[in-house]
Amino acid sequence: VVGVDGWVLPAHEETDPRERTAMQCHHVRGCNPRMGKRVDACDIESHRLIDQLLQRLSRRVIDLSGRHTYSNHAVEEILGYTPEECQGMGLDLIHPEDRPVVDAEWPAWVKGRTGWRNLVLRWRAKDGGYRYLESSGTPIFSQQGEFKGFAGVDRDITERKRFESSLQQSEQRYRSLVDTMEDIPY
Repeated sequence: VVGVDGWVLPAHEETDPRERTAMQCHHVRGCNPRMGKRVDACDIESHRLIDQLLQRLSRRVIDLSGRHTYSNHAVEEILGYTPEECQGMGLDLIHPEDRPVVDAEWPAWVKGRTGWRNLVLRWRAKDGGYRYLESSGTPIFSQQGEFKGFAGVDRDITERKRFESSLQQSEQRYRSLVDTMEDIPY
């Protein structure tokens, strides 16, 4: 059951948001569910902020061949593809200059069943442009223990990369100016 305030609760626990107890919300605070403390407005607001952040992360499942078998709706906001359009798409969306990194590491990730962390790659958007995504992937297994692929989470860091590039260019112009000034006699 989804409560009136958007919380997901077991069916028997639909309550007024002001009556949330630690038992109902222990996943947010990590507190002992038996404590029975009320959760204050700050906790509810923190949960909402976390939900908003998680909704902006692109989550996906990739099979062992590198094909997307699942993508959430954040992919549409980030890359412009619907989740249905992403079905079956693969590593060919990675920028050609970034692709050698993945091609070199993919066999090791699959063989070692390890995944990756904080890998920054450019992915082609539906409009033909590229977006920088910081990606982490963890191995996933069937109930029988069979290795099936990777669950990935991507964060769009395109704006951060643009800012870093702009800052670097500004620093280069400043250094160039200072170097020119050093050549001028006083």
